[in-house]
Amino acid sequence: MKLIRAFVFAACIAAGAVVFLLYNQASPSDTLVFTSYPKRVVHDKKMHDVYFAARDGKQLFYRFLPHDHAEQLIVLLHGSTYHGSYLTPLAEHLQLCGDICIPDLRGHGKSAPPAGTCSYIGQLEDDLADLIKHLQKDYKKIVLIGHSSGGGFAIRFASGKNKKLVQSLILLSPAIVTAPTMNTVGARSWAHPKMIKVGELLALNALGITRFNTTPVITFNKPPEYCDGTETLTYDYNLMVSLHPRIPYKKDLEAVASRSVVLVGEEDEINKPHAFELLFPKASVTRIPGCRHLDIVENKQVIEKIKKLLS
Repeated sequence: MKLIRAFVFAACIAAGAVVFLLYNQASPSDTLVFTSYPKRVVHDKKMHDVYFAARDGKQLFYRFLPHDHAEQLIVLLHGSTYHGSYLTPLAEHLQLCGDICIPDLRGHGKSAPPAGTCSYIGQLEDDLADLIKHLQKDYKKIVLIGHSSGGGFAIRFASGKNKKLVQSLILLSPAIVTAPTMNTVGARSWAHPKMIKVGELLALNALGITRFNTTPVITFNKPPEYCDGTETLTYDYNLMVSLHPRIPYKKDLEAVASRSVVLVGEEDEINKPHAFELLFPKASVTRIPGCRHLDIVENKQVIEKIKKLLS
């Protein structure tokens, strides 16, 4: 009898999660709103290309820009589909602020193959914790700067089991799945989730069944003219979930609010800029005039703001 009750209870939770997700996720659109992408860059000789071994033995890639007398570690986290190379100009602007690390998250860039997947939900968090420990330095402060999905991942990391590792978060237009900030035409044009599969996997995971989590569940609408062959345009369920705050997201947001600064462009195509104040009532939120979702990492006002925060 107890087993039946437990099964019914889990099924109800799963059904509720499915309804929640489907209710908050608008239907996809093929009309892409982006008009430009960050430039592909080749960084200067000061930045090192490094691999380290994660706890499962996988060799993961990161870029490292050292500072001679660094007391803080600044980790730049990239958004969906691409990898850390587009954040190297931002890193070079911040190089006097501390040691700077730009990982290619598992499933992306030089931390693939395989691309678009990870072995279990939460593996990206384990990877980042392993990377921080790998650097083997007693930093007084560790700061996460996350752009788009990288911002969502920063929230997830800093609100979970590794929360004591991070003292500060700078979130650049963070992508928070199912939040009112993302219910936009831009979000629908960029990411095309397979909602039936997502709903099924949500239900199965609520029942403790995870064997199907490597099923591809989301594709990204990036035009071929902006691709260079290093993109990751499809994610499986494990990777999609691992990149964003837990659902429901409010608990994760509350856990990081006092340590967070949110910067979002007034002309952001993916997020609703004015919705962030309601989403982060206890965090510092600044809207940047004339700034969009992708060029926020190159915006001069944003760069100066980040420098002041880090100093």
